[in-house]
Amino acid sequence: MSAKKLVVVAHGIGNAEPDFHKAWEAILNTNHDPDKFEVQGLYWEDVLQKVESKYPIINSNFAEAVEQFGFEKIRDLLDDDTYKMVSDYAMDVLVYCALDDMREYIQTQCIEKLHQLCNGRQSETILIGHSLGAAMLPHISWKQCIATGSMPYLGMILLASPLGIVSPRPSMVGDLLKILGKINGGDRISTLTSFATAWGEIDDGRLHFLINENDMVCSDVKFEVGGETIDLIPIRQGFNSEEIIALELGSTGSIHKFKQGNKTFSEIMNNHAESLYLKRPEFKTVFNQLLDVEVPR
Repeated sequence: MSAKKLVVVAHGIGNAEPDFHKAWEAILNTNHDPDKFEVQGLYWEDVLQKVESKYPIINSNFAEAVEQFGFEKIRDLLDDDTYKMVSDYAMDVLVYCALDDMREYIQTQCIEKLHQLCNGRQSETILIGHSLGAAMLPHISWKQCIATGSMPYLGMILLASPLGIVSPRPSMVGDLLKILGKINGGDRISTLTSFATAWGEIDDGRLHFLINENDMVCSDVKFEVGGETIDLIPIRQGFNSEEIIALELGSTGSIHKFKQGNKTFSEIMNNHAESLYLKRPEFKTVFNQLLDVEVPR
C-alpha cells in the first residue's frame, strides 16, 4: 500500500479554532478511505487577528471602497445575524487586499506554518482551502513556485475561492487575483493562465476550483425577493467566461460548477459552508483521484 498522503486544509474567515480541521477530517474520513490520508490544519486565524488588532483601517479611500461594495444595501435587505456574517467576511477580504505590508506578513507566516506542517512532504501534500483560505493558498503556493521553478505540492482543491472578485476601487484595494499577479506580473488572464499552467505542467487533474453558483462569494448570484432578482453586491464576484477558459487551458478539468441551496437570504451562509463543498460528488471525485496519484520515492 502507498504511504498516506498529507492533506493540509486552510480555513476561511470566521472564528476558526486551532483544531478546526477536526470537523473537516470527520467528513473526509466518512466519505473517503482514511487509510490513504492524514489531515493537518493550517490555522491562520491568529495571524489575521494580530494584523486586524494592530492595523485598523480608517483611510477615506478604503471607506469609499466599502461603500461601493454595497454594504448599506445589504444591511437593508438582510436580518442582523446574516448581515454580520456577510459583512465580516467581505470586510476581511477588503482588509487583506488593502494592506500590502501586512498581507506580506500574513503570507510569510502562512508559508512558515505550511512548511512546518509538510515537514519535507510537499510532493505528497494535497492543499485544500475554503473561502479566503482558497485565495491565500494560491498566493503562497505561487510564491513558492516562482522561487523554486515549479509547484512543490501534489495538488490543490479550492472551495468557494474568492479569486474572481473584482475590486470596487482597484487603485486603493487590489483584488485577490491582482495580488496573485503581483508576484510575477501580469493581468488577470495571463495571471490565471500562468498559475494554472504551473499545475498543468505537473499533470492534468492537479488543480481544482469548486464553484457553487448559488454561493455569492465565488459567483455573481442574484437572490430572489418578491418575484424579483436582486444582486446584493454590485461588483463581479466570480470568474468570467474568458477567465474560466484561461484556467481550463492551463490545467484541463480545473473548473467544477454546480448549484446547491436556495437563492434566498436565509441560505446565504449555508450555500457557502465548507461542509457543503466537502460533501459534493465533484469534490469526492477529484479528491479520490489525487489520493490515488503515485508519488515517486
